[in-house]
This record gives sequence, C-alpha cells and structure tokens, in this order.
Amino acid sequence: MVALETPFALVVVGPGIDATYPLSRQALTIGRSRAAMPDIEIDDVDAAPRHCIVQWSATAGSHALRVFGVTGAWLNGTLLPGDGSVHALTPGDDFRIGATTFKYRTSAMAAAVDEPEVELPTVQAAPTSREVYEFEVLPRIIEPGNFDWKRPLVSYGPRRRVEAPMQAVRVVITKGAPRPAIVAALKHIVDLIESSGSVTDRAPAPLLTLSQWFE
Repeated sequence: MVALETPFALVVVGPGIDATYPLSRQALTIGRSRAAMPDIEIDDVDAAPRHCIVQWSATAGSHALRVFGVTGAWLNGTLLPGDGSVHALTPGDDFRIGATTFKYRTSAMAAAVDEPEVELPTVQAAPTSREVYEFEVLPRIIEPGNFDWKRPLVSYGPRRRVEAPMQAVRVVITKGAPRPAIVAALKHIVDLIESSGSVTDRAPAPLLTLSQWFE
C-alpha cells in the first residue's frame, strides 16, 4: 500500500480563516459552499462552491493546482483562468482566491510560519549609570560620500555613561572584566582598522592605556 503522506502543507489566511493543512496524495478541494463539501471551506464571495483542486503529481514529486471557478485564481501574481488546466506548484508559491491567500510550503516551512515573532530584548529596564571603556573609530570625511579609513579619528578611554532603555543590543566592556579577554577583543578591532591602511600609514593602537585603567 502506497503511503499517502507528503512533506507539504497549505497555509491558508483569509476572512474567517487562518490555518495550516497537511497535504497528502489525495486531491484536496477548495470552495465556498458547505453544501458542496469542499475539503477547505473559505468565506469569500469570489470563490465558487468547488473553486479549485490541489492534486498530487507523482512525476514532479509535488502538488499541482487546477482552477475551475469562473473568477480564476492568482498564482504568484499571474491570473489563472478557471479552465481546469494543471499548474505545477513549487514550495514557496502563493495563490489567491479573492481575499484568501494559500501558501504552498514544505511542512518545515509551514511550521516556521506559525512560530511567534520574537521581540528584541530591552537591554535596560530603566536608565542606569555605569563605568565603561569606550573605543570609537570614525572615518575622516574627505568630501561628501567619500571617507578615509586610513587615518580615522580614534577616541578611547574610561567613561561614566547613563544609558536609557532601548530596543538594541550593545556590547560594552565593564570595569572588572578579565583584562586578557578585553585586550584580545580590542586587539581584534584594532587589527581590522589597521588592515585598511598601508604598512607605513596605520592608525595607532591604543592598547597600552588599558593597563592603566584595568590593573
């Protein structure tokens, strides 16, 4: 007996519907009339009682769409007439009937659609003051739209900073952190900056100042 399961699904979003339907090798009908007993019933005035069929194509190893409703269906922005022609579907394809959208996806892609969006974390819940070591590099502006990274403006040193809440993630070096880790991190940044200049024209590496602050 041939297994009917497939690794595909149909994500349906429209008036009164927001659901994901696993697809098998059996034909799946889509329509508006409950009396016509479609597999997916949509509440859309542009849909016929049995508007279209999503059917399995053994040759392609995926599904295909056949439209019969007189208003047709939009597949990836192209209007398909309701003449029953076979149109192959590829994961990532979208088709639409009226205001209802159908997304043909792999089961893994469909599951990812259902995952809630994760908001960016708030770094601080309230303004706080702390001592950090700032290392800032700005390019020199030669002319509008032209920047010189060979001789950048370098600013560094301990600061007292008041930080307000923000939807962002900032990496700072807090006083008391292990000095070897700090030196290694800043050395990597300095190397990237110096590599943009020539051998004889490099920005100074201000690493010696670290020992005066962290030790």
